[in-house]
Amino acid sequence: MEIQDVYLFNGNHFLPYVNVPTFKKKIPTNFMIPLDEHTSMREIFENASKDERRSLRKLLFENILYSDLKHIYLYKINSPMTISNVNFKKSMNNIVKDMNNNQYFNGELASVISADKPFYLLDRIGSNSIGLKFIAGMDFEEEDNKIVKARVIFVEVVSRKEVPYYNIVGVEFNFKEKFFMLMSKWLSGVDKSNLDVEDSMHYDHSISSSIKRVLDKIVTPLGIKTSHDVEKDRKGIFELCQSLDNELLSEFRDIVSQKIDDQLKTSTEVLFESLFEDSEKKVSVFEKENYIKRSKALMLSSYITTTQSAAKIVAKAKELKLVGYTTRITFQTSKMSRGSTESASARKPIAASDLFHSLYINFQQALRLQLFSIAWFTDYNFKAPKDRDVIQTTIYAQANSFKIVFRARRLLEEDIIYHVVRNINEYRQY
Repeated sequence: MEIQDVYLFNGNHFLPYVNVPTFKKKIPTNFMIPLDEHTSMREIFENASKDERRSLRKLLFENILYSDLKHIYLYKINSPMTISNVNFKKSMNNIVKDMNNNQYFNGELASVISADKPFYLLDRIGSNSIGLKFIAGMDFEEEDNKIVKARVIFVEVVSRKEVPYYNIVGVEFNFKEKFFMLMSKWLSGVDKSNLDVEDSMHYDHSISSSIKRVLDKIVTPLGIKTSHDVEKDRKGIFELCQSLDNELLSEFRDIVSQKIDDQLKTSTEVLFESLFEDSEKKVSVFEKENYIKRSKALMLSSYITTTQSAAKIVAKAKELKLVGYTTRITFQTSKMSRGSTESASARKPIAASDLFHSLYINFQQALRLQLFSIAWFTDYNFKAPKDRDVIQTTIYAQANSFKIVFRARRLLEEDIIYHVVRNINEYRQY
């Protein structure tokens, strides 16, 4: 009598990272798996055929990469500009061998762990060993014997509220577009590592330390070098913010200018003449022009807050086919003064805020933005004019890193992540 292999789903530790509805939608219709809203991931995998399970593993791998890893560290690839498939596989095999050297990966799992071809272990790993670090999946795309894209899921088992929890960092190298991103999730309640145990059982307690570990263990061994210029990054996101501001408010500024320019110039002369009539010193032309600019900014604020609602401004941004609108900025001027303004929610542009307009001239004089939040339209192909759904991100241009944080509670998808990253990369040209 022939003994049949018995498959059991063992990927429960990965489920907190899975967007289950999206996963189900992407299951091919020809798969002979009974599906409804109550079908669990265990049932899906255990009812699948062996061939179907191979496809499901890739779907699960992609789903985890692009769903809940909302802290994205973005790096420009400086060198190598291309990497041969032979060199990549050789280096990656060494990395996998170093990372997955625990006895847990002996036996059946050892036979499928090789960087010579993609592998996905996420439904087959259920270790509770605190401090264990491993690569749970890896794949790549090749063109003309070169690697054009590679993806990795790195896992570290941490203690969270005294229960084993998988801390995941997703890695994606895009050699065609010359960048890579490290994607992580903020975890609360991670217990302090026991310093009395051996080093291999220590684990990271913060996103930044997890990111550093991946840089050291995966990026550096692949020979990938990056370039980072914080001043150019801050200038770049300032230009993105300024571009959105100019396009959204140009019509309103024109209206205000047409209505008050002549009167404002006349009244400015009268006011300054009256104020300094007994003074030997006269006010400079620059000072008068600066006063006019600030007055116009405040008049624009009054005009917008009186005639427009936040909803109307959002509708205007969508009508203009902007990628989104600004909801928060923190900037520094040439005089080293700092300014900051933010709206109450993702659905309220800072253009609807009095504070933004009162700081507008300072913003125009800013050298750089240190922090910038933008609400992105999810209907970025503009197929549904009345669809004004947005997803908010905050962009941090820091001394040693460039980070995008998706603020939405909802789970993400690959398309929206790439839409945001590509638009931001347009302003990081160095």
